[in-house]
Amino acid sequence: MKYLPALLLTILLLPTTFAVTVFDDWVDFSSTFSAADHQFSVQYLESREKAIIKMDGVGGLLAVDECESRDAIVYCFQEANVDQVKIKVDSLEPDISIDRT
Repeated sequence: MKYLPALLLTILLLPTTFAVTVFDDWVDFSSTFSAADHQFSVQYLESREKAIIKMDGVGGLLAVDECESRDAIVYCFQEANVDQVKIKVDSLEPDISIDRT
């Protein structure tokens, strides 16, 4: 019980983040789009059932339900259909802000 105030203070002071979805849509197999001030390119490889997703020219090969994160951005390859892939892009933002006066 004597550690409870210290534990509560630690929890309150820990930085927390949450994801804000900035893009969640279908795109053509070989296309580009912008989200969260970044340029994304997508190329789907049907034979491997994977997508090459690049953010600002840097990225890699992702399978369905895989994600990659860079620069407080998380982008995921969610699924594929006949001629499109579904991509989700989240921006990680701080959950707390401090104003000094």
